[in-house]
Amino acid sequence: MPDPNTDSIAHPAAAILLTPEGRVARVLSPLALNGRDLRLALIEAGEGRTGTLGDRLALLCYGFDAATGVYTPLVRRILAVAGAATVLGIALLVLLLARAGRVRTT
Repeated sequence: MPDPNTDSIAHPAAAILLTPEGRVARVLSPLALNGRDLRLALIEAGEGRTGTLGDRLALLCYGFDAATGVYTPLVRRILAVAGAATVLGIALLVLLLARAGRVRTT
């Protein structure tokens, strides 16, 4: 559907299916959405079954507010922790490789 304010085409970020109790059952990406997956997700949601851990983590990826251009506080914290863990992991790997190189040369 065209958005006249930005002169672009607006599309959904995901299909989010809820159980009768209002809990998120599944999050389906519009890029891989097909009739079979949608039908099965609707059946699961109708039975009150919730999605997998991966589905719940994928839902966090949609914690971006396009109007303000920022992520929700929870997503920002997760990104900060993941970034710090990546930097620490790389530093630890470099340290271990440097020590292993010194041990082999002596």
